[in-house]
Amino acid sequence: MRIKVAPELCNVAAADEIVSEAKGKVPLSVTLAVSRLRQKTGSMRSDADLEALVAKIAAARGVALVMDRKADQFAPG
Repeated sequence: MRIKVAPELCNVAAADEIVSEAKGKVPLSVTLAVSRLRQKTGSMRSDADLEALVAKIAAARGVALVMDRKADQFAPG
């Protein structure tokens, strides 16, 4: 029997891993985090949605973020 994990749970787990790796280090670049998250999961969510997910997890973990995306970098989510 195969257990299928919902894509959303994969996004959350991968984002949590990326943010946790940055804890106690220099502030995490949100652009880099979104890029790594997309590479790890192949998520179909918009970059803006993934940015919000990373920001929520970082806030919960006490990890500083650098909000470094350009205004036109991501399409509105």
